Amino acid sequence: MMVRGRVACLFLLIGCTVLIVSSCRHHDSIRQPDSASDVVALEQQLAERDHELEVLRPVVARLYRESEDRRVVADAELPVGFIGQMAAPSVTGTVATVAGGICKITITENRDNRNLQREIADNLFSLAIYNDDGFKAEVVCAKLESETNSLLCYVMYAHEGAIIAVGDKATSK
Repeated sequence: MMVRGRVACLFLLIGCTVLIVSSCRHHDSIRQPDSASDVVALEQQLAERDHELEVLRPVVARLYRESEDRRVVADAELPVGFIGQMAAPSVTGTVATVAGGICKITITENRDNRNLQREIADNLFSLAIYNDDGFKAEVVCAKLESETNSLLCYVMYAHEGAIIAVGDKATSK
């Protein structure tokens, strides 16, 4: 969100600059002056453009300050040591199928009710696979299959040769 504000401010600044420059370059009346009255008219147009720039500069400066203020506030709200991956969605499920290094996990609970497709697109998150005996493996979610409410995952780490089996539990927390 913070980056989008800065980018929007930057695009606004660039857009205003391009608009003013392009209107100056392509304006029909900007040409070689033929007479003293033309010189006066051109000087007046330049003064108007300068005035437009002077009006826009404080607006752009204010927008930039606001985006910086938002960034500072957002940074202050983050806990110390916060890492983006720590914000993974809180998901639990059971292993439905296993084939080689890929497994399909049926989602039983999405506690945060987050959009998992967007979470996967923005930042891959991992799940721990376990059973009654303990931790078996770590898998990374690669795709959400909405029609079956399941996650397609690949195995990143298997604990001491543990084998993932259908019915094992999975959780992100």
